[in-house]
Amino acid sequence: MYYILLTIFIVIIFSVFLLSKWKQKYGLSDVSLFINHLLKAGMNNGYLVITEINSKYFVQLAKYIYRNTYGIELTFPKAEWSSNYYDDLLVILKQQNIDYEIIEKVGNDDLEFIKVDFKKDSEGAFELVKKIFIQVFGFDNDLKLFLELNNVSPWNESIDSSSSTALGIKDGLKTLKKNEE
Repeated sequence: MYYILLTIFIVIIFSVFLLSKWKQKYGLSDVSLFINHLLKAGMNNGYLVITEINSKYFVQLAKYIYRNTYGIELTFPKAEWSSNYYDDLLVILKQQNIDYEIIEKVGNDDLEFIKVDFKKDSEGAFELVKKIFIQVFGFDNDLKLFLELNNVSPWNESIDSSSSTALGIKDGLKTLKKNEE
């Protein structure tokens, strides 16, 4: 029994190691394509996580759909890992005259966030993501990234309304249920 458990453990560790090595790595210039796809084919609350491969540093963009409008927004937390960079991002936002708001989330984690609503400006979102990785986090232009899209259609389709499809499975089912009542 001990050998079976040890073998399973070794297989799991080895698999995780191999998957992390085979995961697709992207350059900073590739981020623009992913942001555009999020904006076009993302469902409500679809998101893109952009992570530097050798660190814990990441940026997240999310798509929102409200009634007849949609867009993308960036939220940057003032968490333990990011608190040293929070004020640097605020300086860049002020220097570039980028509108933002400070949001305080009360709940399980009392966190403060910087929220930037880009609306449909995917190029503006891309430029700010570049500035965060290069100027705020201090990486070079040739950094390698993991890019992860979630709740986004794999097809080249426009999802730009609050239809049940655009809302994603969870919110779409709620909408369908309300419509049945």
